[in-house]
Amino acid sequence: MKLLLVDNPGLAKLLAGMLGATWRVEVYMGAVVDLPQDALGIDVARDFRPSYVVRQPRIAKRLVKAIGEAEMVYITTAPTLEADAQAWRLLKLANVPQDKPVARVTLRGLTHDALLAALGTALPLDERRIEAGETLRAGERLVGYLLTPLVRRDLGDAPGIGYLSGIALAQIATQDQSAPSSLSWLRAHFETDAGAGFSAEMVTKEGRRVTFDIPERGEQLIRMLRSASCWVAETKARDVTREPLPPHTLKTLIANVPYSPARTLAMATTLYERAYITNPLINDASLVLTDNPFTLEGDLNALYVTIAERALAADAPLTTHMLRGAMIRAWWQRDQSVWLNFRARDTDQSLPALSDLDSLRFIDVELVPVSTAAPLTEATLASDLYTHGAAELPTSIAVVAALVKSGCAVNVDGALRLTERGQTLHDWIAAHCPDLFALPNTLRIDQIAAGRLSRKDALTALWARLQPALPQPDTRPLVLHPLEA
Repeated sequence: MKLLLVDNPGLAKLLAGMLGATWRVEVYMGAVVDLPQDALGIDVARDFRPSYVVRQPRIAKRLVKAIGEAEMVYITTAPTLEADAQAWRLLKLANVPQDKPVARVTLRGLTHDALLAALGTALPLDERRIEAGETLRAGERLVGYLLTPLVRRDLGDAPGIGYLSGIALAQIATQDQSAPSSLSWLRAHFETDAGAGFSAEMVTKEGRRVTFDIPERGEQLIRMLRSASCWVAETKARDVTREPLPPHTLKTLIANVPYSPARTLAMATTLYERAYITNPLINDASLVLTDNPFTLEGDLNALYVTIAERALAADAPLTTHMLRGAMIRAWWQRDQSVWLNFRARDTDQSLPALSDLDSLRFIDVELVPVSTAAPLTEATLASDLYTHGAAELPTSIAVVAALVKSGCAVNVDGALRLTERGQTLHDWIAAHCPDLFALPNTLRIDQIAAGRLSRKDALTALWARLQPALPQPDTRPLVLHPLEA
């Protein structure tokens, strides 16, 4: 009999019905084998060797028995580094013989054909991914187990701090501390003789946007424009070919829907489990539709429509449209002649028909602040953690959601900001271990999974950055005083 390990009771029932009587499907979820709760469990002196214990004995006993009786074992848990590492620990506990086949199955969809395709392309467990998952677990334990007691000693009722949550906290603090830009650019609004209005930005003769760091200079130009002569200096047009957008991945989906990343992932997982879409947990995989006759309602339906529209549009042919633009000239003269240049672009198909030398009426003008950076949202923060190799995207989403839930961060006008509690925790970290959570200094889990960085080197670097916060041993020399007479 073949054994299939899954991490969801609902999936276990569904897959068991597809596979038939020659298969056994068992549920393996949670930390069945993990680091101890009452000890560090990491031997720093021995290359950060972990000491695992059985945390759920009844489940472990059942699974070990099932693995021992199976002729072949398939791992079909979530396609994440943590799940791979947890499965490896269970297999080590079961002492699987080397000649017993063990394979990793990546389910892209929950149809019968998708299941058969996944089983047919099953691969051996990737030792590099296991190493990356083990590194992340060790890093979280070193930071959480050693720092949290110190934080609570100094701050009282403070939330626990972990490796990933510390990085997320530092990123939000960096965003909060960034100074707003003092630059502005000038947008003018014009009208044709036919009454059609449009806007244009002020540019140099070479076509570069003009910015102002002194508001008075912009106000001076606005006064000039109110009495300037304006006309179309030159019009241009060219055909532009657009390729259809590819299907959504989890990363693009969380950035384009009005829900939090955690809720989006939960709903996308529900759609997957109901066989509406492919697996959202596979790194950078496109979310593709599967056949399902049932109907959806509410936010679940709205999310499905968003995924479906992109998936269907990806198969559409190339489209070609004409992109039009115009250079506008403004001339003002009093004590001297002043020439101003503006550029109008038909990016949203709103530019009216213009011809060279058409006269224009100046209507209004505004100074627009230069945006230095997009606001840091839950979605962008989770994506940043993933992009910089700190963790995979589903894990990053969970970390950001937990940080908000702990009261350390809050959404303000769509952007994440530290609360007083979060700022206090960040200030403590900055005072005791300022380099620990800098984003360039992450464990680079992605590099370990790719085989370009060793677990030992990554944890050694983390350990060195952790040292300033830890109590140091007393190295003062022992002084012996003679006995008094």
